Amino acid sequence: MFLWQPSQAHRIHEVIAIIIILYCTVCTRPGIWLIMDAMYLKTTVGSYLAEGLAEVASKRPSDPIEYLGLWLLKQKQNIVNREVAYYSKVLIATLLLYRR
Repeated sequence: MFLWQPSQAHRIHEVIAIIIILYCTVCTRPGIWLIMDAMYLKTTVGSYLAEGLAEVASKRPSDPIEYLGLWLLKQKQNIVNREVAYYSKVLIATLLLYRR
């Protein structure tokens, strides 16, 4: 049984934050570094992990680790594609502006 249902995806962010904090408390490094590690993980991958875990919970694949890994790689590719599309539009607009 899962700790959450796919309909409770908004709570996954809380679960991720708790997991990160629990992970950091068992480390042997000084306390300030633990907080910084937790903040870094929460701000960089927290939302993606939460969304990916919600997807795994809703799809229930036979290999959830592989599914999550492939899902994260797809999200990274989507980010790159959006950036390429954005900067392509900026470049075209700049070229059109200076063409006049």
